[in-house]
Amino acid sequence: MNSTDFKTAFFIAYKTITKGHKSTIALIIFILSLSFFNLMFVSGFLYGFSDGVMKSMIDNSTAHIIVMPQEEPTIKPFVFDQDRVRAEIETIPGVVGTTRHYQLGGTLAYDKEKDGNFKYTSAQIIGVTQAEEKNILTINKYIISGKFPDNLKDDEIVLGANLSGGFGTKQRPRRCNCW
Repeated sequence: MNSTDFKTAFFIAYKTITKGHKSTIALIIFILSLSFFNLMFVSGFLYGFSDGVMKSMIDNSTAHIIVMPQEEPTIKPFVFDQDRVRAEIETIPGVVGTTRHYQLGGTLAYDKEKDGNFKYTSAQIIGVTQAEEKNILTINKYIISGKFPDNLKDDEIVLGANLSGGFGTKQRPRRCNCW
């Protein structure tokens, strides 16, 4: 583009603005400011939000590597020879450690008032080895009441605040027509 093209463009823009209605100018400024806001802030917000979610999942739930049971050609219920698989993963440079999780769905029932009126809620149940878990994930730092145990006995569990019904979290109780 040469200087004549710029002069022509500026002349047309000037005449459009001076001859146009004030509402048209206000609309153009509003649209340009929305475009600027969209380009600068919304993309940054979405990037920060997704980055925070990923960091939270890595620190508190999954770490960096997830090994799932075989699905093809036949579905296996768990990873066979876990000690060998964990030993191989731990030889990768930079790997701090490994831990195993056993996940299943379940329904929990509780009687807060101890009056025979049980409330039921569905939840994901995850079995972990606490000593290994403390070395890899940071979930143990977010215990609200009590402390994260090093070794649980067979009759002990750790509940999230929303399942235990306390500490300001809300869990919508549902009635269960269980048999």
